[in-house]
Amino acid sequence: RDLHPRVRRQRQMCIRDSPDESKTLNFSKTADFIKYVPLETTKEALIKHVEKMFITDSLIIIFDDMLSDIFLFDQEGKYINKCGRKGEGPGEHILFNDVSFDKSTNLVFAHEAIKRVMYIYNMSGDLIREIPTDHIWFRSFCKVDNGYWIYTGYNNDDTDNSLLKVDDDFAIIRGQFPQKVFFRTIIHSTFIQKENEKYFISPYDNIIYRIYNDSLAPYIRIDFGDKTLPYEKIATFSDEKEYNKLIEKNNYLGYLGDFLFYRDQLYFCLLYTSPSPRDRQKS
Repeated sequence: RDLHPRVRRQRQMCIRDSPDESKTLNFSKTADFIKYVPLETTKEALIKHVEKMFITDSLIIIFDDMLSDIFLFDQEGKYINKCGRKGEGPGEHILFNDVSFDKSTNLVFAHEAIKRVMYIYNMSGDLIREIPTDHIWFRSFCKVDNGYWIYTGYNNDDTDNSLLKVDDDFAIIRGQFPQKVFFRTIIHSTFIQKENEKYFISPYDNIIYRIYNDSLAPYIRIDFGDKTLPYEKIATFSDEKEYNKLIEKNNYLGYLGDFLFYRDQLYFCLLYTSPSPRDRQKS
């Protein structure tokens, strides 16, 4: 499929998997645990859910999506501060829907979903810039040198594409991956940061793309054989009834998420589409 001329043509890895034949994997036997860092649990630093974690030369940055807080700890786990402050006033935040850390600038980028503003914080947690994003609805994003890649998951007035490249002021440069209105909205972040590398997980074709400033390149395709959700077929549907009929009578696999790269291993979650008792999430 010709996704866009800026999707690079290069070889990609294909992983064929059958979750019905999966085995339990003890992560402690495959990972090296060099150091345990207990995070300080003060009244100001009680974490409910770790959605993202970034480790810098001096800090451990924790994004708690349930509390909508960004915690800053030093390398020994001592609590330092939070990014910004909660509230409805100027410069305050109510709900962050995604957070990204840019290693080249040592800045934290957090999108406020209700106010529809991108907040930029320094390593002390101070707000240094606000960028209005009220003309675009989006679920997750990734900062690159010359702007952002953002995953919409919504209908926007200016585009029906699910992936957009925007400049530093959020002016739309172009769109990729057309998305029908009735496609399932992916709530979790669709971007992965692995050291200096960044990736986009396309929710509707089981492909992980390597992100460059102005282009994407297919990196890994995950194939579940005849259980793979038929994204190409779904893209031809004209209404939601066709879509629901297809997924309700078949126990397809898809909607990948929660990816983790570790050395030569890849961990992720997936969903069965059937609403039967087998409907469950697998990792």
